[in-house]
Amino acid sequence: MTSPAPGAPRPGRDVAGRTAVVTGGGHGLGRVMALALARAGAAVVVPDISPEHLRALLAEEPAIIGVRADVAEEADVRRVVDTAIGETGRLDVVVNNAGISPAAIRADAATNPVLFWELTGEEFRRFLGVHTVAPLLMASAALPHMRARDWGRIVNVTTSHVTMLGRGRAAYGPPKAASEALVAVMAHDLEGSGVTANVLIPGGAAATHPEREGTSARNLIDPEVMGPPAVFLASSDADGITARRFQACLWDPDRSDAQNVASSAAPVAWPAAPTRPGA
Repeated sequence: MTSPAPGAPRPGRDVAGRTAVVTGGGHGLGRVMALALARAGAAVVVPDISPEHLRALLAEEPAIIGVRADVAEEADVRRVVDTAIGETGRLDVVVNNAGISPAAIRADAATNPVLFWELTGEEFRRFLGVHTVAPLLMASAALPHMRARDWGRIVNVTTSHVTMLGRGRAAYGPPKAASEALVAVMAHDLEGSGVTANVLIPGGAAATHPEREGTSARNLIDPEVMGPPAVFLASSDADGITARRFQACLWDPDRSDAQNVASSAAPVAWPAAPTRPGA
């Protein structure tokens, strides 16, 4: 039996006819997930703040619907959802992937970390806006369309716990940690609705901007690993799976879904923390 090519989704996923929004999908991890979903048959809407990234993505996959948008802004989020509904008639999956790195504050942040006392309030609020507020806004705006069908998917791309807590990560880590905690709350709030909420991460530093990360290429994860688990989570094969954190680097196309869920997923957020009110 021939194995799927690296990054290819498992054949037969029932994502055709569904609509997915992948924020920040014009490049990096988002681009991989947007292309994987589109090539598996989903209608894909990609909001991205960069027109250059959108042009490059649409040249690669013309079926994708690109929207120039800042998903930390409520008006832009409404416009993205209106576009998805207007163009495809539905909205089933939201992948909250849009992000910014400490290099946006200082180009050499990988070797000259931005320490917490160096951050301005404006800089910290921008990271919170993109990594925490934007996922809340996008999921909330999409939710009525999901609940109308008693089915939907919310997937937040966060980061490793080590990265959340690392030196010089005050701008990046706490907003990503808040995004992960938000997924845990979403999963509880949506219990029994048919809409699930999960986290998907590469499982380590990915080769999206190695020159910024200051990491040897041999230590980086291929971004293509994000494709198969993203398509799985967008399919009915993932029905009932919620409040889980998936490490894409541990997903093996040669294994069954059950094996992959067992090996690559763990409870979302911080398993030692209470997971029920009053616990």
